[in-house]
Amino acid sequence: MNSLQTEFGTFNFYQYIESSKENLTLIFLSGIGINSSYYDFFNVIEELKSKTTLNLVTLDILGSGLSDKPINKARTLDNITTEINCFLNTLDCRNIVFVCHSFSAVYILNLINSRSYRKKYNVKGFIGIDPTSSHMMLHYASDFDYSLDEVLRIKEKRKEKDYFEIDKTDINPHLEKNLFDECKNCYSNLVGNEFQISELLEAKKTVKTMDNIKLSEEIPSMSILSTLNISDYNNFGNPYFNRNKYSLEIVLNSHHYVHWKQLNLVVDFIINFTKYDL
Repeated sequence: MNSLQTEFGTFNFYQYIESSKENLTLIFLSGIGINSSYYDFFNVIEELKSKTTLNLVTLDILGSGLSDKPINKARTLDNITTEINCFLNTLDCRNIVFVCHSFSAVYILNLINSRSYRKKYNVKGFIGIDPTSSHMMLHYASDFDYSLDEVLRIKEKRKEKDYFEIDKTDINPHLEKNLFDECKNCYSNLVGNEFQISELLEAKKTVKTMDNIKLSEEIPSMSILSTLNISDYNNFGNPYFNRNKYSLEIVLNSHHYVHWKQLNLVVDFIINFTKYDL
């Protein structure tokens, strides 16, 4: 595991196949809260390592996964976006393709479209795996309340005992037992922390700010959507699908964790997308 100190906190991340910085670097990010992209994308990375020479980086947002606590305790849209941008500028990679699952796509959409962030890197593409649509989530805002209530209950339970064990539902089922146990322990230690609570408290404001913001047509994109949520994308739109000649939208028979349910297909689609002249 690598560590990168920044003015906003220390990021812990994994970097694989460190080829030339001129080559494409894929940055993998997980959804809202405590998840670690290292565990969530572990099997995707293993497959890509054996089939490509791309730079691969699994990044955990500050306060989640394997990264350290953030200096800015408020988990606002601006704070998180600024921190990710700082990490990427410090990492010193030239050409980036983001691979975002779920809510992380909202932060990256803000980063890509905003002109206020100074970027030392070129965003060459965006891959969304069931990426969160802000417009869609405004119609399901009660989901944030439900999640927040659940996390607050867990916070109270943690006061009663030293260790709280999470359910295995949100743990990558493809992990070998030692990694599965590591992941379960990591998430059990993090669930109910102040940063998860802050991010959930900010979530409604975040999606309201990003409502009707769409991915720039300068950026080639690939959306890998699940059959679980496709009707909502059809009803409310997909802000990550644009008219760039290389952009495409794919629907796979799956739950929200498409990269677990359809591992091999997701890997193949990522490889083929990066073969375009991005």
